[in-house]
Amino acid sequence: MNKIPCGIIKDLLPSYIDGILSESVNEAVKIHLEECASCRKKLEEHRQQNIDEELSSGKKGEQFIKRLKSAKHYFIGMAIGAAIPILLFLGFILYVVVMAHING
Repeated sequence: MNKIPCGIIKDLLPSYIDGILSESVNEAVKIHLEECASCRKKLEEHRQQNIDEELSSGKKGEQFIKRLKSAKHYFIGMAIGAAIPILLFLGFILYVVVMAHING
């Protein structure tokens, strides 16, 4: 049986999954996993958790894009809503200036 305690292997599993362990440590973890059903089970739990997190983050990304599109329509409406009174005000000023020039 492998001499590395399960507690250490379980701490190394996230790095093992990410592939960032040195070759010798990676090999030691691999040997331990071949011999230890408990650590293999923990490895599968970590992998499933990673998959669940990826799916969850994908859903959050979709929700963010939907909110962004909704906000875009909101800001376009606000810009149009603000442009109408500004254009009316500028038209009134132009009318007053033209009338003053004609009468003046």
